Amino acid sequence: MSNTATKVTGKDLLPIIKKALPANISLVDVTDDFSYKDVFVYDCKISAKNMHVGIIDSQGDIKYIELEDMILIDDEAALIIGSITQKIEDEIRLSLGIDNVSVDYEPYTFLDYRYDIMFVLLVDFSDEDRRDLRIKRKKIAYVQQTGKSKYLN
Repeated sequence: MSNTATKVTGKDLLPIIKKALPANISLVDVTDDFSYKDVFVYDCKISAKNMHVGIIDSQGDIKYIELEDMILIDDEAALIIGSITQKIEDEIRLSLGIDNVSVDYEPYTFLDYRYDIMFVLLVDFSDEDRRDLRIKRKKIAYVQQTGKSKYLN
């Protein structure tokens, strides 16, 4: 698929996105599974193994632990994914010189975030209302969660 206004293709985006991602995050382009115009969709997984998180204790000391050794709540997982998404959006803007891009995500991990964090990543060039993009995000995450995701099989 390609973007109609800017002629950006999935092949153009994939190396840019991979460059912005940490090594322990895998992604699969699932854009063709959805028929949204000017929206690219990626199924992503952050592996909890070998991902270290820095925690500052009450005395100001920093302690590093693996993600799989702690249980994250929704807000903490959202902070991790959100910082990654912002980095991807910045990288796309710099690499392609395009301002009308929006990168968003929707997690679909079951129960807790102890083992892996799974989410869909949407790269949107459509200039649609944010509300419409949010509805698309929810629908795509639901489809992935109900068994379409390669990470759930």
